[in-house]
Amino acid sequence: MPQPLAAVVLPVVDFPIDDSRLPAIVPDLGGGQILSVPRTGQGPSGWCYQNVKERCQRIGGRAEQGWMVRWLPEIFIEAMHHSVWRMPNGALLDVTAPQPGAAPARGQTTFMIEEFAVSFLREPYLTNMHWLLVDDPVLEEGFEIYRTNHGALRELSGLRLKDVEMLKHIGHPLPETEVSSYIEARTATLSATANETYRLLQEHHARLVTKYGLN
Repeated sequence: MPQPLAAVVLPVVDFPIDDSRLPAIVPDLGGGQILSVPRTGQGPSGWCYQNVKERCQRIGGRAEQGWMVRWLPEIFIEAMHHSVWRMPNGALLDVTAPQPGAAPARGQTTFMIEEFAVSFLREPYLTNMHWLLVDDPVLEEGFEIYRTNHGALRELSGLRLKDVEMLKHIGHPLPETEVSSYIEARTATLSATANETYRLLQEHHARLVTKYGLN
């Protein structure tokens, strides 16, 4: 049986809030206010919505949604949808740790607040956005693999709800008796796609580490 691939983490760090290139990407993110938000890194990486929700329930305040801006210095800029905590006193705090091996747990998160925040029924699964700082087709190839992987994972997240009413609401053509069979078959297809593109993505990250000397 093949062994699972260890994640190859690209050392992305917080994008400098005073970098002159930052205003150029703000319109792509919805045109909100860019802030430098203190980060404590107490909550687990990848669980920002849950981390903020727990703080709000336990202490008060509210969630602020927006985009966290990071970069692989002078190679590409990346924006990831993110949630930070608006404390009862009105100050912002990022309580979520960055991915292991990247930015330090404690620091300043470059964060753009969404001007028109959407109220999600569950955690959003929005695709990261990227801007190249070098002319490199290899990077474009990697972003395409990422988008395919993310799309499969996003659809899997919805299918695993097994919500017949949701499927009916969006005009799903199958009768209720066939929905479970559809979900099972589609889940198998999407899982295969997610696994294969994850493998390709780790191989691609390893190539970038070597090409750009990111060790």
